[in-house]
Amino acid sequence: MISCVDFSAAHQVDCVSESASTPHTASPEFGESRDGVIGIVWRQAGATVIVPSGAPDPEFHRPAVSEGEIEAHFQRKTRTREEGIARFIASARASGMHRALECERVVAAIAYDTEHAPWSTNRRQLEEIGVAMPLPGALPTAEAEISDCLWRAIYGLGRLGIFLSGTNHLDDRRLLERLCTQILEEEIRDVPPSKDMSEFIDLGFEPSHGGLCATGGALPDGLEGPFEFLPGDSDDDESYTRERFGPAVVERDAILPRPAFGDGFNCGKQGPHAPP
Repeated sequence: MISCVDFSAAHQVDCVSESASTPHTASPEFGESRDGVIGIVWRQAGATVIVPSGAPDPEFHRPAVSEGEIEAHFQRKTRTREEGIARFIASARASGMHRALECERVVAAIAYDTEHAPWSTNRRQLEEIGVAMPLPGALPTAEAEISDCLWRAIYGLGRLGIFLSGTNHLDDRRLLERLCTQILEEEIRDVPPSKDMSEFIDLGFEPSHGGLCATGGALPDGLEGPFEFLPGDSDDDESYTRERFGPAVVERDAILPRPAFGDGFNCGKQGPHAPP
């Protein structure tokens, strides 16, 4: 049996106390995601997320290390990033590439994150915060283990500020396989979670189709957010998903974690699972 989040008046969120050996109970805080979904605001080390009603309870999918250890890890990476951005600004000024003060840091942050940050993979990033994922040749076979492993990955990626979309055409087994064999293995820049941005991985596109979406349509330019409609799309969310990604085999997208409203901006991920 999977414990899920619900919004009944009696629902309470169990939180692990860093100073006690037993969980303590706190009243839930509700918030809104950028696409208008109301859910529980899950504050944690890393990115704050909105957990919609009906989603598996993130309390049961926590990393193997403490919140304090994860926070310290992200703080170290953030200091490294800030130092890199400062060096980039100083170098630009010294070379006469000075920009207006109001946009200087934004430009420097984008340049550092895309060109100068160290390389990593999502698998390595998850392992660093205590989220172990199976290797491609060692995926679980039991349904309960598949579900547990999948949601551990989904909530772990959420801590990193990375969110999935367009997954309804993939059952749990296929989605976990896609994550463990492709997405988690891709080399990416190692950027810590930040309110500056959120990253979305759109699973509606199949690399084997030569840059076409699951239903054969043209692939967008990579800048389109997963909660934005294309020109001429129906206002019906369900119709949009069905037409773009093919028939749904599960109803998962509605309960996937989302960034809290106002945190960051859409950054479409590119890689072998979403060709440019």
